Amino acid sequence: MVSDPLDTGVVNAAIRLFAVCLPLQASRIQEGLLEQVSTLYASTSGQQNATKRTAVAINVATALLYSLQVAARETSFAAGTLRSAGVEKALQELLHVSYPCRNVVVYLSL
Repeated sequence: MVSDPLDTGVVNAAIRLFAVCLPLQASRIQEGLLEQVSTLYASTSGQQNATKRTAVAINVATALLYSLQVAARETSFAAGTLRSAGVEKALQELLHVSYPCRNVVVYLSL
């Protein structure tokens, strides 16, 4: 079994930790975290490095997918919830951000 390089492993662990923890937080905390992710992602729009921007987009999408899987009880982790109106609005705004990667197929499993 080949392990990920250290920096990739750290990012992957952070994505999983975010996904498991987000649904367990109070709705105000969830909303604030999602708004911060949206703001940080939007701040990468001026970057010349398209590869880095694409990597950030994939990591954000992966973290959101994992969070939704946890909230939907599709994992063995405590489910929590992502159902408040503010959280739904923050998710919608984040999902409406224009991602630069098209036709990317990624197999994801938590």
